Amino acid sequence: MPLIAESERIRIVPGLAAPFFPMRPRHGRAVATISGAINILKEFTEAGNTVQPKLNGDRGPLVKMNDRIMIQNRHGSWYNFKVNVRKFSRMPDGTCLDGEVWKGQFYPFEVLSWNFSSRMTRPVAERAEEAERLCSTFGVEWIFGPVTPGWIKAHFMHEAWEGFVNKIKGTDYTVLGSASRESEAWSKHKWV
Repeated sequence: MPLIAESERIRIVPGLAAPFFPMRPRHGRAVATISGAINILKEFTEAGNTVQPKLNGDRGPLVKMNDRIMIQNRHGSWYNFKVNVRKFSRMPDGTCLDGEVWKGQFYPFEVLSWNFSSRMTRPVAERAEEAERLCSTFGVEWIFGPVTPGWIKAHFMHEAWEGFVNKIKGTDYTVLGSASRESEAWSKHKWV
């Protein structure tokens, strides 16, 4: 899908105009067993990284601007399917959330901007914590809590979950240059 023309892009905060190419995790180690997943998780949590579930949904940052809520896809275009975003209508303009669409609902995992204030240079853990608070405020289920051994045991090979994403401690959010580019700071570890 082609990127929307520059004249049709929405400027949110310096360094962020939608649609954009969101952070895309590079492929990490495949996970064939629960014990293997727990061992990988232990390595990442001991390093102080943020590890979140990998939902088997459609990636789509959400933008609120001029009292409109729009969702884009990871390919640099606007999302064409109906998504229930009613609960996000009270957010201020100049807000951008990165998240996933699953079964017609949007679930954020990070806040990139809020009320025209960028969060992109804040550590990944802070962006995720802010998304969790936002979910609580607006009555949206928070599904991207930290991955634990118990979470892995309960969700291993579950249809909704593909695995987990490791996000290196303290890293900025970086808009990528193309839909095929992958982040050096994020890696996805999928069930096989």
